[in-house]
Amino acid sequence: MEETDGSVTVRQVRELSTTLQTIAGALPGRVHSISVRAGECSVEVIWSDGEEARSPQVERAVAPAEPAEPVPDDVLSITAPMVGTFYGRPSPDEPAFVDLGDLVEIGTQVALVEAMKMFTPVISEFRGRVVAVRGTDGDMVEFGQPLVDLLPTDE
Repeated sequence: MEETDGSVTVRQVRELSTTLQTIAGALPGRVHSISVRAGECSVEVIWSDGEEARSPQVERAVAPAEPAEPVPDDVLSITAPMVGTFYGRPSPDEPAFVDLGDLVEIGTQVALVEAMKMFTPVISEFRGRVVAVRGTDGDMVEFGQPLVDLLPTDE
């Protein structure tokens, strides 16, 4: 970051957040905490490397969800843009971004992934009909993990 009069700009906070998300996504295992200190520039990252014993509940949370029915070979998967918590709806009392059978256009938001209190929209790069929503609200997802499957369509 560039030196200033001691105040931090919104741009600097966004840049730091992006950098920390990149660091967290590159580490093996799960990030438990990240600390940043301004005086004398210090960053501390605490994570598990995945070697410690995991409870069945944690294993279930990080394992990719399997679709209920077989998915055709030509399916297109919209994947997690980063490590974080999956949310399929804008808030608990609102409808899901997408449901089975919905037609999704390029640029449609299909989910959110939250990491370090920052919500990143998951945007479709494909056009197609939803054949599987693999994420469950509150589940941890990994970078590149399939979240929503689409069957290409010419409709």
